[in-house]
Amino acid sequence: MQILTLNAGSSSLKAALYWLEEGRLSARLRADLTGLGREKAILQLTTDHQQQHFEWNTVLGTDQILGDCVDLILSHVDEGEKLVFSHRVVHGGTVFSEAQLVNTEVLSQLKKFISLAPLHQPHNLHLIELVRARHPEILSVACFDTMFHASQPELEACYALPKAVRDLGIRRYGFHGLSYEFIAQHLQLANQPDSRNVVLHLGAGASACAMRGALSQATSMGFSAVDGLPMGSRTGQLDPGVLLFLLAEGWTLEQLENLLYRESGWLGLSGTSSDMQQLLDSDKATAKFAVEHFCYHIALEIGRLSAALEGIDNLIFTGGIGAHSAEIRNRVAKRLNWLGVKLDSNATGELISHNTSKVRVYAIETNEELMLAQHAADIIKI
Repeated sequence: MQILTLNAGSSSLKAALYWLEEGRLSARLRADLTGLGREKAILQLTTDHQQQHFEWNTVLGTDQILGDCVDLILSHVDEGEKLVFSHRVVHGGTVFSEAQLVNTEVLSQLKKFISLAPLHQPHNLHLIELVRARHPEILSVACFDTMFHASQPELEACYALPKAVRDLGIRRYGFHGLSYEFIAQHLQLANQPDSRNVVLHLGAGASACAMRGALSQATSMGFSAVDGLPMGSRTGQLDPGVLLFLLAEGWTLEQLENLLYRESGWLGLSGTSSDMQQLLDSDKATAKFAVEHFCYHIALEIGRLSAALEGIDNLIFTGGIGAHSAEIRNRVAKRLNWLGVKLDSNATGELISHNTSKVRVYAIETNEELMLAQHAADIIKI
């Protein structure tokens, strides 16, 4: 069986083609499409044997480019072997705590969650509809970033709101679940059921998760993917009184949504960029402040999640920034001296803590695509 994983964003598409043989998944192709909505869209398609580069003028339209991109990937599929699409969908609400075969009813339900993740859900669902229309003979599976957090206790998931309001589905969901699930599997945390683990998924979208063993216990993100840590253009934690104040000042719902999701975070603080590397490289005081603000709030969240676990044994950095930015890791670690965290500047592997550190610290590249493939394989085998 072959599984094509698809992770659609507003201006990008990440895809990977997996082969399932004798119960083992191996990636045969990776594709990274960027620039949708700009002047030129660019696809990097990588296999074991070569790397190919394709370009489209975006006057063709997003649907045409996405369709062409998927078809280029499908040209590498072995004919005669079963093929399945596996899609990342950010929000599954309270309805979906497991991956699902996509049908009209499932799609209709998922569209109800668009307002909970407006930066991601519309693009996730649009791509599902696009490939189903172009390739109706191929099954599609939807995997949700929220489903990993279904194990959270009610003390964490419940907001202090009246029952009638909570019954509308208002609760803490948590996100980046596919990434956290990969870390749990990679470190075999299920074999350490009493271990207390705080995982940091740091990128333009950033969150943190407390796990006891391999089970999610608490997260920084809540009802929507805007809560928690300050992000590239999202506010992170914000007193809801600010929104009430702005509403009273005449702000519209659309203006508030733009403020929360597109104009704030590192971009809003720096006034220049939502790219962390650009901020690290900048000499501007506002850029330096945005970086320090990010690291400060990461350290605060580690403290909160450690309290939820009643201690911490392992601290794991992942995501584009977490896995690759030693500067951010060092800044966060310095704020955790009180926890006994000490990094090893000479470390070369995934374990980056000093042997005298009271907390084991790791930097691990996540693999959400592998989780997408694994969930699809599990569903099709049922």
